[in-house]
Amino acid sequence: MKPSSASLAIALLSLVVAACGAGGTTTTTTTRREETPMHAPLTIDLGAHPEQQFRIDAFTVPQAARAEFEAAMHRNLRFLEQQAGFMHHMVFEKTSGATTFDIITIAVWESPQAIEVASEKVRAYYRSIGFDMQATIARLGITASLGYYRAPLALQ
Repeated sequence: MKPSSASLAIALLSLVVAACGAGGTTTTTTTRREETPMHAPLTIDLGAHPEQQFRIDAFTVPQAARAEFEAAMHRNLRFLEQQAGFMHHMVFEKTSGATTFDIITIAVWESPQAIEVASEKVRAYYRSIGFDMQATIARLGITASLGYYRAPLALQ
């Protein structure tokens, strides 16, 4: 990758929702909201992990819904971190720009197969806790753009 491509990819894909790769270390710091895990830095190495997949979700969250949204995001992350093939997660908050989305989350998975297996477990988990994502998004007035992405080498 050229330096400019690498910088863009890392800025876009620097992620979080877990330890980076198997055996990553996790430390904890105290923030104003709660204790939040600080994860190992994300390294995207498409040569070593060509099947890596990214779940990138963008949200516009009304201020009145922010606390409930964050609580659900953290709860869901704790579940995702336990799934085979889950590598990392990161949350971005908009500081400027023309987009209406103010929160972006990126989850890194080993492969499409890992996502497929985890997706069924996530659906079962949501059923078990009575969580309906679409209904919650509608009730809170959140706008969302959700999707899975890959990072094709030819475009880097």
